[in-house]
Amino acid sequence: MRWTSAIVIGVTTGIVGTVLASMMADVATRAHGVSNFEGGRGYLVVFVFAPLGLILGLVVGIWLTRASGAANFPALALQQLIAIIITAGIIGTVGGASILMVNKPPLIDGDPLALEFEIRLPATDSLPADSADSDLRVSLFAGDNDNAYATLHFSSAGVHDGAMILPGTSPLNSHSARRMLLIGHRTGDSQVFDINLDPAPRAADEAWSKWLEPGSRADGKNPSAELQYRVRWRVVRVK
Repeated sequence: MRWTSAIVIGVTTGIVGTVLASMMADVATRAHGVSNFEGGRGYLVVFVFAPLGLILGLVVGIWLTRASGAANFPALALQQLIAIIITAGIIGTVGGASILMVNKPPLIDGDPLALEFEIRLPATDSLPADSADSDLRVSLFAGDNDNAYATLHFSSAGVHDGAMILPGTSPLNSHSARRMLLIGHRTGDSQVFDINLDPAPRAADEAWSKWLEPGSRADGKNPSAELQYRVRWRVVRVK
């Protein structure tokens, strides 16, 4: 009888654990930006986290019932409730900790931030009227899950100190320890600029940096002097 009661309570708790784990996993995987390409995120929830919730509920329910020695219905009902509470607590704690670890966008005084930059173009580069006519590509790399093309403002470009300057912006989406600006044409290797910016930018970062030279090209080689871009940057608040 005791084993039968333990198995019933374990199965019931396992079913509850399956539902709770699926719900928490759905929220957590969305928060972490897990791709749902071809149902990938859904498969992860159904075939990994849901079974883990089932196993957790089974183990907690059976162990708790066997350890308590409950025999009558009121005691067994109480053990069922306690087993569900323990299972829910474990799932909630693990899932909540996972969500808190999500790499959120940095803020200054509650304002979201972007990286504003200016590119000093080499003399060999011509400047088209807008981005549709240009094969120039600029991206801000801050990690495998934070890598996107920047917006180039061709209408605001102009000549300063004898050089053509092209401005652009890219949102800061994460507290990354390393950020790199990659600049290049679609058919060539990008030039790589290390952006020396703290993971959590400060108000002091709203001042323009000095003009930077590329550390290298994406292929590891150094660009020739006449083909080098120059970059300066600052952090701006997005209102």
